[in-house]
Amino acid sequence: MALGVHVRHMGAPAGRPGGRLKAWPTKTSGGAMSFGLYIVGFIVLVIGLAMGAYLLHVPPRWIGVGVVVMIGIGIITGVTSTRRPDPS
Repeated sequence: MALGVHVRHMGAPAGRPGGRLKAWPTKTSGGAMSFGLYIVGFIVLVIGLAMGAYLLHVPPRWIGVGVVVMIGIGIITGVTSTRRPDPS
């Protein structure tokens, strides 16, 4: 779920000494942030695997094929794991 920030006043008014603002996380649109985080994490994983393959002297053509396949698998698993159920 994506989180927004709702600012709530705590204590004295903000212009007076002792007044402070506190941020409370609020839910905005569900699912978008978790999918984004999933994809970012998966891309970091794919980059790490590609760098490891390069250091093992795997031909660049096969590294590219592996990257494309892994990104496809990441998108498919990201969509299925972060999908919300139908409201029926």
